[in-house]
Amino acid sequence: MQKQRASTYGDAHADVYDRIYGARFDPEVAVATLAETAGTGGRLLELGIGTGRLAIPLLHRGVQVEGIKASAAMIDRLRAQPGGDLIQVFQADLAEFELPHRDFDVAVCAVSTLFMLPGRAAQESCLAATARHLRPGGPVH
Repeated sequence: MQKQRASTYGDAHADVYDRIYGARFDPEVAVATLAETAGTGGRLLELGIGTGRLAIPLLHRGVQVEGIKASAAMIDRLRAQPGGDLIQVFQADLAEFELPHRDFDVAVCAVSTLFMLPGRAAQESCLAATARHLRPGGPVH
């Protein structure tokens, strides 16, 4: 059996993602909680940033948001959103990423993103990579 590429889901769903999920989850409570946790000027890493439903409102609240997404098609959709071009996105597999800096105050993996990874080992690798990118002594909530 051939291993599925990390970008497969996003590439297949980029054109319909917001129609499918846009009305399912109201992001307002999550955005408010994350903005409070990160604080104004805080740095937040969004794993599986998608089309920016959390990232763009967080940016408008003064949070410095960066994201990771494996799918170029989904990154293009994010960039097409008003404000999406202001967010730095790294195209990488969530199971094995290394970013140029390790000073995020908060990381978020929304909805079922973590469970889209193919198995426990990939999920654990994602969590370990995320932990390496958080600022030591950051907020604990």
